[in-house]
Amino acid sequence: MPYIHVTLASGRSKQQKRALIVALTDKMERVLEVARPDIHVLLWELPTENIGEAGEEPSPETTNNVAVVMSQGRPPEVALVLIKSLTDVVETTLQVRRQDIHLVVFEEPFRNIGEAGIPMEPPRIPHWHYRQVAARFD
Repeated sequence: MPYIHVTLASGRSKQQKRALIVALTDKMERVLEVARPDIHVLLWELPTENIGEAGEEPSPETTNNVAVVMSQGRPPEVALVLIKSLTDVVETTLQVRRQDIHLVVFEEPFRNIGEAGIPMEPPRIPHWHYRQVAARFD
């Protein structure tokens, strides 16, 4: 855990998509200090006719939606750092305008997250540790 779902309009190259997956994984690993194998990135590509931006069919570069699902328990500053740093990653990697990137962070209680059929346990990392991590990205 965490999961990063990215919805893009079709048209990006395989190299761009692989670079985005790697860059998002790198950033999540640094910000959340979670093990790399626990980070899951899923890219969803849709044809522009299946997307509405302000009720209109968008150009491929204007659909860059990112949803992060992670466990609860971190200070609010961590979500703020994720929003900024993951937006930076998408902007740089896909060479899109910042205003065309939409990002949401969902924090789920541990009882709602399971792996291998077993509910997750709360982390054993104290909350003050995340404040130190967030401070490194200011």
